[in-house]
Amino acid sequence: MNSSGKVVEFQWNSTGKALESVGHRKDLTATANAGAPLCQRCWCWGHTIGGCKAPQLRCSHCSSPHKSESHRHACGLCKGNLKAKPPVPPTAADQPCPHLARCSNCRERHPATDRKCPFWRHCYDPQWINAKYAEVRVHRAHGRTISNNRNIA
Repeated sequence: MNSSGKVVEFQWNSTGKALESVGHRKDLTATANAGAPLCQRCWCWGHTIGGCKAPQLRCSHCSSPHKSESHRHACGLCKGNLKAKPPVPPTAADQPCPHLARCSNCRERHPATDRKCPFWRHCYDPQWINAKYAEVRVHRAHGRTISNNRNIA
């Protein structure tokens, strides 16, 4: 109920805008937070799909170069191989994915969408995210991954 005593309902439309309903509908823009955006193309923090410079898209589950939606059809362990000897059947649709996830940010064994990831914990701290990506670039240049260092807080 608002200050005038009217009941106010909020619903969300497909573009993420709040629709306030008080006898009529009116589009309201939701208040933006100061968090860093998560790109849903490469699953890295700090930019959106429109600003993504990754050479190819990445799966949020395994970081391989395929869409997350087609993970079961693109990933070897999930899609199976009936021509192999012995044949490897595909994973049943009602079964979980049989292989370990790989985060495209911290390189640990969880999907990039896991809120337990250190990058999720620091999503409102763009300076931390930029510092960690700089650290990741240094480690990759020296042939190591950030998970070998274990310095993520």
